[in-house]
Amino acid sequence: MVNKISGGVFADDRGFLRFVNDFDFSNVKRFYQVENHMQGYIRAWHGHEKEGKYVYVAKGTALVGAVNMETEEINKFTLSSQSPSVLYIPPGYANGFKNLEEDTIIMFFSTSTIEEVTVMILGLTGINGTSGRKVTDEERRFLGSKSPK
Repeated sequence: MVNKISGGVFADDRGFLRFVNDFDFSNVKRFYQVENHMQGYIRAWHGHEKEGKYVYVAKGTALVGAVNMETEEINKFTLSSQSPSVLYIPPGYANGFKNLEEDTIIMFFSTSTIEEVTVMILGLTGINGTSGRKVTDEERRFLGSKSPK
């Protein structure tokens, strides 16, 4: 089940401290950071049968979608660095996101090493994304995109 773990922000005269104290890193085996070249860019759909992911927006705001690959149940979450949280996407879900602000930085924490990952590609999309295919109108409607075709 997709689960959002809430955090918070502390501010004083030195600056800001963003935290998610209830997040447990014990299942994390690797991480990577994603930044899109422009606002409104979609990276979707990518799924794993055995890998779970934790998603954290370090800067900016992103709309994150998670779709159960068996039931096609759709979950949408808005994650923001102004309201820190970690979104858990379990194995068996496809995920995608759209950055809602310029310079958004998203961190993905994986429960699998790169060698352990069993990939089920539903179509990595974007504007001429990794799959070489453009985002469909249906995917645009799902993520509320106005990005070019």
